[in-house]
Amino acid sequence: MATFNELSGKTGRSRVAVVAAGVISPLGLGLDETLASLRASRDCVSTVTRFDVEKCRCTTAGQVSDERLVSGRRHGRKIDRLHRASHMMIAVFFFFFVFDI
Repeated sequence: MATFNELSGKTGRSRVAVVAAGVISPLGLGLDETLASLRASRDCVSTVTRFDVEKCRCTTAGQVSDERLVSGRRHGRKIDRLHRASHMMIAVFFFFFVFDI
């Protein structure tokens, strides 16, 4: 798909990168759990606990708990060193490969 760059007047190609496959959300881990939560109209909004919200206008949000992200994968101290985004990617690929989606 070609796009037009208004600054240079040139056309270029759009690039798409697929970086993950799966669902990690406050509604559930994996597509089946997320769909079940949506169909049940489950409320996933709660008070923010990941950081201080004292100076923020909004104090509620949908959050994925740390316990859900690392459940069943506690094999030593190295797992605590990973960034939260890394835990989410690992959880997605766990569901992708284990449940053969």
